[in-house]
Amino acid sequence: VEFQSVAKLGHVDAELDKDGLARSVYLKAGIGSTTWSHLSLALLELGGSITTNALIGERANVLAAEASTLTWRRDHRVMIPFAGSPGRFKRVSYSQIIEGHNLDELRGKTVFVGVTASGLGGELATPVSGHVAPMAGVEFDAHVFENLRNGRMIEPLPYGVAALLTALLVLVLVCFYTRLSPRGALLAVFLFMLAITAFTVVLARFFQFWYPPAATLIALTISYPLWSWRRLESVARTLLFERERTSATLRAIGDGVIVTDTKTLIRYLNPVAESLTGYTLAQARGRHLDCVVKVVDGDGASRLASSNLKSIEGAGTYSEGSVLFLKNGPQIHAIRITCSVLRDKRERNCGHVLAISNITELLAMAEKLQHQATHDELTALPNRRLLLDRIQGAIATARRSEECVAIMFVDLDDFKKINDSLGHASGDHVLKAVAARLRTIVRETDTVSRWGGDEFVIVATRLPEHHAIKEIATKILNVLSPPFSVADQEIAITASVGISLYPDDGDDVDALLKKADIAMYRVKDRQRGSFGIYSYDMNIWTAERLAFERRMREACDSDEFELHYQPQLDLSTSQIRGAEALLRWRQNNGEWISPAYFIPIAEESELIQKIGEWVIRRSFLQTKAWQESALSPLSISVNLSVRQLMHRDFHQFVANAIDETQLDPTWIRFEITETTLMRDFEGCRDKLEQLKALGFSLSIDDFGTGYASLSYLRRFPVDELKIDGSFVRNIASQQDDAAIVQAVIALARGMHLSVVAEGVEDSAQLSFLRRNHCDTAQGYLISRPVPAVDLLHFIQSQDGQYVH
Repeated sequence: VEFQSVAKLGHVDAELDKDGLARSVYLKAGIGSTTWSHLSLALLELGGSITTNALIGERANVLAAEASTLTWRRDHRVMIPFAGSPGRFKRVSYSQIIEGHNLDELRGKTVFVGVTASGLGGELATPVSGHVAPMAGVEFDAHVFENLRNGRMIEPLPYGVAALLTALLVLVLVCFYTRLSPRGALLAVFLFMLAITAFTVVLARFFQFWYPPAATLIALTISYPLWSWRRLESVARTLLFERERTSATLRAIGDGVIVTDTKTLIRYLNPVAESLTGYTLAQARGRHLDCVVKVVDGDGASRLASSNLKSIEGAGTYSEGSVLFLKNGPQIHAIRITCSVLRDKRERNCGHVLAISNITELLAMAEKLQHQATHDELTALPNRRLLLDRIQGAIATARRSEECVAIMFVDLDDFKKINDSLGHASGDHVLKAVAARLRTIVRETDTVSRWGGDEFVIVATRLPEHHAIKEIATKILNVLSPPFSVADQEIAITASVGISLYPDDGDDVDALLKKADIAMYRVKDRQRGSFGIYSYDMNIWTAERLAFERRMREACDSDEFELHYQPQLDLSTSQIRGAEALLRWRQNNGEWISPAYFIPIAEESELIQKIGEWVIRRSFLQTKAWQESALSPLSISVNLSVRQLMHRDFHQFVANAIDETQLDPTWIRFEITETTLMRDFEGCRDKLEQLKALGFSLSIDDFGTGYASLSYLRRFPVDELKIDGSFVRNIASQQDDAAIVQAVIALARGMHLSVVAEGVEDSAQLSFLRRNHCDTAQGYLISRPVPAVDLLHFIQSQDGQYVH
């Protein structure tokens, strides 16, 4: 009765998995509702070791409508950790217990009684026992009881947690896929599956949670081929992109590209190759290379394009260095071919790639550049570089054949007058016409070149005798004698020709050119418009010329130059109103050197720049000294050369001279010749405007001897015109000169300019100038140029008046 009072009904319910093994039980079950405890749970509940509220396990999700039906319901599913093995619990025969044996062994222990019939005595296969030695049902329930009492039952993870963990594990591995190679990804999947299995065991063993790895393993197993497919798809897209990019590159590059197989059958042509060969890709595919690429060499001989391919089998690349010519119907293109071998993984030849560069335009450009480098741009004649090479070759040829070579320097006389009067465009026209005429008189073996400026050099070769040179020189003078038509004007030009001979005058290029140049300058000095052959005395003349230049430089340093002043008479008041500063050179031995001799040489040697600065500074100081004396202020005229005026530092030098001398610039008048003004109209005008801005007066010297038009004259900021002495000399006896002087005076009046007549030497000239209202006279009649001290005495002796 006592045992009956504590008895409790318990069910025995073990779930068999699909593989026939019992891994889990339900702690609660019943018909219609889960009201009955499992046998092991019931035993624990009787002993008070566990309460229903503390049950673990997976809860059943039963709808209310289904709960009322008389069906077997399960709840609180738990996993059984079969840590032991079959036979772990001690078995005692029930018959021995009835007979009273082994009772002490049972005291204080939980005893499970099982019968040999079906039911509790039935056998179950477990993960420990397996299918070979199933575990008795009573022993299975003893395991459940033992695990429940010790709290070792394993609770399945909730579906949501398991799904989230599965997704997280799969996502982690998928993220690794993108960073691994296909082989690496396969190895990662294998290792990850092992890791998940180990993770499941650890979770169940130490944390009593069951995470079924099947879903994760299946997901990983499926994800790898899916990832491989995606990777294959990505690789396919990449290959397609690379193919399109390669195709676009081949279409865009400027070279023709041809791909052949090992039999030199064409597999691909890019558009440039199609244009060069005249074949489309469809037409060329499958044809032999030699049928499509028709190559000839520079001599027109046909060449097989495939003949060079076998020679590059071992080298891998080949570049045809020589220029070939590709025939495309009537068109021929200059090309260069570069070839490369296509090889597979085993380094076997699987085809060729030919790159064809069309260098037709490049060769044409190279020829043009070569021509520009060796020919004069204006006249298209050989320039100095090519000339020196031609002379060298002519000397070498003449040395072998014992013949004569003539070097002829041709210089156009007074050519700068054309540039000064008509402009540089007209001058260029004349130079081209001269070059064309000179070409007509030379043989094919001769050379006509432009040395520079208005100088030409002719090289005459294969001359058996010296007298033939004079005939060529005469032809040069004769062909240039007819007038040239420029800007509707007929212009006559003469030339001075200097000649040197090989081998008489030297056996190298520099010596022959130098002596021809010396001969040309000697002709210009003696008789322009003729020719002269170099002789030894010309060397003496050149040496004297160089010595004179050196002497002139020494004169600058030793202060041998001095200024003389020629008075200028105001014809309306008969007073000396100013003077012109004139340069004189008296050597240390007292000998005078004429300005007409040394000033042109100074301009040619550029000494005029240094001398001109000395003249300006000295005249400024003298003018300032006169202004500080009792003498009435004088206006001083200072001559400028074109080299001085156009020098880049001239304006700054003049401004500095004003600051140094503290001179009022209104008392200085700069004189510039008419030809100087017309040499560079725009440049001169800018320079004159700069001088005008500083306060200087400006005068045009030698007016009437140049080629200035009235339209140019009115654009210059000048204040005065000086009539050249060549017109004044005969105004009393020559009607033409008188008319010119009267016209200049009238022109100046109309333009509000003052007029100075220079070269006045007698009373008749002075009277004529007074009658025609000329402003100022200058000449020997009034006074010769005198030093500054003598000018002061001259003015004082006249008491301010000059009466004639």
